[in-house]
Amino acid sequence: MTYNGIQYFAINKSEPDPEPSPEPEPGPEPEPITPPSSIENCLRFTALGDGSTVSIEINDYEDYTTGEEYYMDEGDFIYSTDEGSTWNRLVFTEHQSDIINLDEGDSVVFSGHNTALAERIAGGVSHHMFYLGGEFTASGDVTSLLNGEGGDVPLTEDCTFYGLFSGNESLTMAPNLPSTTLSGDCYQYMFQYCTSLTTAPALPATELTENCYQYMFQYCTSLTTAPELPATTLAYGCYSFMFYHCSNLNYVKAMFITEPDGTFNSWLDAVASTGTFVMNSSAEWNPENYRGRVIPMDWTVETASE
Repeated sequence: MTYNGIQYFAINKSEPDPEPSPEPEPGPEPEPITPPSSIENCLRFTALGDGSTVSIEINDYEDYTTGEEYYMDEGDFIYSTDEGSTWNRLVFTEHQSDIINLDEGDSVVFSGHNTALAERIAGGVSHHMFYLGGEFTASGDVTSLLNGEGGDVPLTEDCTFYGLFSGNESLTMAPNLPSTTLSGDCYQYMFQYCTSLTTAPALPATELTENCYQYMFQYCTSLTTAPELPATTLAYGCYSFMFYHCSNLNYVKAMFITEPDGTFNSWLDAVASTGTFVMNSSAEWNPENYRGRVIPMDWTVETASE
């Protein structure tokens, strides 16, 4: 370039090469998946229609005095949709799991290693809850969520299966509950508002704990026959509100011997107006003294041996 007879030369000063970006730190290795040795007793959901879905949500406990929300840990779950040939870990995002899509006749089986699916936190309970989109039957053992394979697993933590299937109006058949050693509140609210449930699970435990079955089947309006209650002794609150508003329930067999107490608060309120109550022939209480409290007013009473 020339200016006023003087020639100028532009000098290009190259910028130094930028420092290379550091390599990203490798993320944590995914936890290995250990499948169960057998899926025979694993919790299973079978879809009765196309476009069905299964997922798990962690319900919080909200402290209304402070507005704080408390959530329990996500837990450890794996599932298979091909009869155990391949397994996937259930991943949670903001307390909501992956959604598993199924069509009519498809099944998903679950395995897990958890001590409980609910936890007392800050005075309340946070718990896992299945969400079933579409009509389903359930089978297998719910305890496969604890030890991976199911069977008679002792329940050691309070509220173990608190509210696990609550509100699933499309669930027609419940899974097995094989545990004979119970914890306090272990099945509280487990099937409440499962309005399509027609078959209740057997309850084999003969030693009960405080509030173990409280609210368990309330508003299960399609249930007509209660599971047999084999325990001969009672625990405080064990049957309170258990079948409250099961409006079609008309058969109960309860083998307790000892005098009823606060254990039975509203347990058979708003059931069918007529039905059959089967009591232990060795019972130490007079059923006529408990009409309208333990036994509905117009039900027939029969006796059975243990």
